[in-house]
Amino acid sequence: MTVPESGTLTITYQGLGIGYSWFYLYDEDISERYKQSSIVNNTSETNPKTQDMAVDLQKGTYQVRVAGHAGDCTGTYRLKASFEPIGSNEVEPNDTYQTAMPLAGTQKITGFLPVNEEQDFYRFVLTKDTMVDIKYINHYNGGLPKPGVDGIIAVYDENYQELDRTRPINDQYEFCETLSAGTYYIKVTKFYGGSGMYILQYSDTHTHTWDDGRVTEAASCSKEGSKLYTCTVCKETRTETIAKTAHNFSTTTTPATCSKAGERKETCTVCGETRVTAIPMLTHKYTTTVTKATTKKNGAITQKCSVCGHVGTRTEIPYAKTMKLSAASYAYNGKARKPSVTILDAKGKKISSSNYTVTYAKGRKNIGTYKVTVKLKGNYSGTLSKTFKIVPNPTRITSLRGTKRGITIKWKKQLSKFATGYQIQYSTNRSFRGGKILKVKGSTKVSAKKTRLKAAKKYYVRIRTYKTVSGKTYYSSWSAIKSVKTKR
Repeated sequence: MTVPESGTLTITYQGLGIGYSWFYLYDEDISERYKQSSIVNNTSETNPKTQDMAVDLQKGTYQVRVAGHAGDCTGTYRLKASFEPIGSNEVEPNDTYQTAMPLAGTQKITGFLPVNEEQDFYRFVLTKDTMVDIKYINHYNGGLPKPGVDGIIAVYDENYQELDRTRPINDQYEFCETLSAGTYYIKVTKFYGGSGMYILQYSDTHTHTWDDGRVTEAASCSKEGSKLYTCTVCKETRTETIAKTAHNFSTTTTPATCSKAGERKETCTVCGETRVTAIPMLTHKYTTTVTKATTKKNGAITQKCSVCGHVGTRTEIPYAKTMKLSAASYAYNGKARKPSVTILDAKGKKISSSNYTVTYAKGRKNIGTYKVTVKLKGNYSGTLSKTFKIVPNPTRITSLRGTKRGITIKWKKQLSKFATGYQIQYSTNRSFRGGKILKVKGSTKVSAKKTRLKAAKKYYVRIRTYKTVSGKTYYSSWSAIKSVKTKR
């Protein structure tokens, strides 16, 4: 027969014409006998005898065997089985340390030790010092709906060392202690056989219920006292410090100034204790003086107390050293050019534009040199200036041909108002190291020849425009580099 879950199997056996007989309960393969019973008196169809046999079993398959006494009693009988589940929430298997059922938080376990099991193990893990409360209820200390197992409960640490062990009979068992971090085990074992259910209650969230406490040492103004409290549940105690009583101080005070700290002296008239408290110096009343930095000399911002003359801070203002323009030259485009200005101090730090005004020379459209002037203000004084150029637009080579020991160059013509002439640079080295210049006067010319060069040699060539204004020559940027090979 199959038992669907842990509970009590009751076998009702009725002998009819079999006479003296036995009935037995075995495991599935009939290798272990759990219980047996017999009907000794002779039975008959008109004088049947009935015998009940109740067995606590765990889930599984079992065999019932009926036999006549000494093998010579034969006849009829009737057999009936009934089952009552325990309602256990115990997780099987848990009959070793390694298979122990885990516990955590607050749990109530309805445990069960059947005839074919000797012990149950439970495991709980603590991550810090924790108050643990374990309660065990069996048939002998009340609280079960029907008779339970007569058992022994024990608590072990992670090294299987016993911390507590008892067989509770007249009282409910309770283990309530603070345990350090680690793994612990609870073991429930039968006491000399038997079987049945039990209740195991576990909690690692125990909350103490403290009594009103009692004073163990009174406090005074020179010494703390103490008070002892006891938990009404687990009897654990804790000690609370009683603060010292207040001193009866008399006070004398020396006021503070902005140049010297003061103090407050308190003396207890009861115990004579003295306390001296420093009174911080008063805040200086500073006024600020600015010495402006120039283009040659540093300035400073100085804070000085108007009461005692104390110099609080002196912040140096590095002088305005360098003026930079966003561009040193521009190619002519017919529009006014306006490079942006950056002023750096002697430490290389950019000076805010709020500390200067920029003035640009008029025009700034035609080819020439133009001045930008900066007038310092704010924390600075003085003037800085810088010039930039507007140069001719570059031209480009339109044709480059090799001739016998020479080259012929053609380029795009520039208007006379933008160009006075052209410079052609040629070299056998692409970097133009040691290169030579062929100067072509007149903006209208668009070609030139250079002879007496090396035969069958590769030459690199580039061209730029130049314009002479008021005796000063301005050059455009160089064109793209082209190369050609002379003929023999």
